[in-house]
Amino acid sequence: MAKPKWPTEDGTYLLVELYGLNIWLFTEEKPYQKAMRCIHGESDDSKVCGLTTYSVHKDGTNIFAVGVFDNDPGTLVHELAHVTIFACEHLGFEPSDGNGEPFAYLMEYLYTNFLPILAEDIQDDAQAEKETKEKT
Repeated sequence: MAKPKWPTEDGTYLLVELYGLNIWLFTEEKPYQKAMRCIHGESDDSKVCGLTTYSVHKDGTNIFAVGVFDNDPGTLVHELAHVTIFACEHLGFEPSDGNGEPFAYLMEYLYTNFLPILAEDIQDDAQAEKETKEKT
């Protein structure tokens, strides 16, 4: 499965081939809003900690834009839960099917792949804050 075209190089891309999911993680609002306009033709300028939006193309390709703007791992889990629930529904099974294992494995896979990106942003923010304090 080829990576779908996207109007921005911002964000981190993850293909979950088993489930046919194309997911971009954005940690800044502006690139996320650009992705949202690409998916829906409009954006949501709400000031929130995180957002998730998706589209299913005519060919069945799922495209997700996940925004986590507060660098909180809890927000990441919350937004990835939306992705995971949609994936289960789209593939025709309930999240609780199979003792919840398909849901749990997908959730774990997404989290372990995206958490390092979030951790890097947290570290960058801490470094920038330290440098700002040293200048004052």
